[in-house]
Amino acid sequence: MMLDNSNDTVLKTVNPLLSRKGWKVGDAINEAKENLAFKEHIGITQTGKSGLGITSIQRWPTATTKEHRDLVIQEIRSKEESKRLVKAIQQSQQGQWTNWKEAMQRSITWNDIWQMLLLRLSFIIRSTYDMLPSMTNLAKWMKVGDPTCPLCEEESQTMKHVLSFCRVPLANGRYTWRHNRVLEELTTTISNHMKPEAANINHKFFSGGGKMWIGSKRITSPLLVKNQNIFEINDDWIVAADIPG
Repeated sequence: MMLDNSNDTVLKTVNPLLSRKGWKVGDAINEAKENLAFKEHIGITQTGKSGLGITSIQRWPTATTKEHRDLVIQEIRSKEESKRLVKAIQQSQQGQWTNWKEAMQRSITWNDIWQMLLLRLSFIIRSTYDMLPSMTNLAKWMKVGDPTCPLCEEESQTMKHVLSFCRVPLANGRYTWRHNRVLEELTTTISNHMKPEAANINHKFFSGGGKMWIGSKRITSPLLVKNQNIFEINDDWIVAADIPG
């Protein structure tokens, strides 16, 4: 699109970059523009309990050239994500994550992946797609004949059963131990960020007129300071957790 919008007549004649098999850049851009034009005719639709005027969108006629490119890219990404979701739903096992309820999405960057231990990365990927070697999966893969849990010997050993529903780990306190270790890690991380050297807390003071300052910056609301750590607003935070001693 940058080539098409260029004022240079030579650049406009340059052929677009090659794309993956079965996907053409030009067709995707044209389809995205058609979808945006259709949305422009429909207008803004309200969903949920939000009132009229709460939702706002960037309109195509009033957008700049750069905003046009951003809208098209966003539309293409949205369509590709919809295709990926449809394909995942059709997969009985690898698409199980589409049925998760109230699960928070986790955004993992390439930098996070490179810094992860291999075993941890393998567990995250295989648990997401339910590919861990549980007895149920081993039975599907023709590795064992009986999918029953070897601990409780009552139910099929699925990933959900191992992590949350087996009565033997519950009786032995394994689930409680896991809960306490996660809580301990959370409290330790929060406590470290509460330290002035970690949170980079600046001294706050008020002028005679009641105006608030942090360092050399005057602010009207602590919550509106850009890139400010929540622990920088106050320095009297207290962490309390029910971790056994």
